Amino acid sequence: MARRPVYVPFSVNVFVPKPETSEDLNYFAGLLNSKLLWNWYSHYAKRRGVALEINGNVLARTPIRRINVSDAGDKSRHDEMVAKVGAMLEAKKQLAKAKTDKDKTYYENKCAALDRQIDRLVYDLYGLTEDEIRIVEQPQE
Repeated sequence: MARRPVYVPFSVNVFVPKPETSEDLNYFAGLLNSKLLWNWYSHYAKRRGVALEINGNVLARTPIRRINVSDAGDKSRHDEMVAKVGAMLEAKKQLAKAKTDKDKTYYENKCAALDRQIDRLVYDLYGLTEDEIRIVEQPQE
């Protein structure tokens, strides 16, 4: 992943793992953008109009599922998450460059499928039951 300076016109939170952190940034991106954690944010973040304010305080309290790199199953799920998030980032790039409706539809569908796969992986990482998954999957009001 290329690291480069960026400009943002508003305040922004920067997620910087400690040097001893073994998880890849794409792993955290998958968790933080999952339906499960967005559901959590909907209960713990402030509402700003139709949006949520996910500030540093909320991020610090977010229940991040850490990986035990000594556990083969944990390591495998981590690596799968990293690969799926990488594929999502690539699909988003291709979607932004798509010129035809057919290509746009293809990449939109690919992103939606990857999103569902990432959510399923997150549910597995957090040990959710099918009943709990149904609750998370319910549309937010």
